[in-house]
Amino acid sequence: MAIVALVASTMSAHAQASCSEPRKPYCIDGYGTFDDEYSFQSCRSDMERFKRQTNDYVQCLSTAQDDAIRAYNKAVESFNCHASGKSYCF
Repeated sequence: MAIVALVASTMSAHAQASCSEPRKPYCIDGYGTFDDEYSFQSCRSDMERFKRQTNDYVQCLSTAQDDAIRAYNKAVESFNCHASGKSYCF
C-alpha cells in the first residue's frame, strides 16, 4: 500500500499534463471596489465560470491519478507474473 501511495503522488504530476488548470479571473486582482453594477456582474460571472472550471480541473486530476494507479497496478501484476517464472502473462 505504501508503494501505491508513493506512486500516486509521483503520478499526479504526470496527470496534470493532460488537465488544464484554470486561471483566476483578472477582475479579482484589482484594488478597491467595483466601479459599477456591470463590472460587478461581469466579475461575478467570471468567478462562476472559474468555479466550474476549477471543479472540472479537480475531477480531471482525480481521474488521471486513478488511471495512473490502475496502470501501475497492472504493470506490477505483469511483473509479478514474469517474476514467478510463467512464460505467458496476461
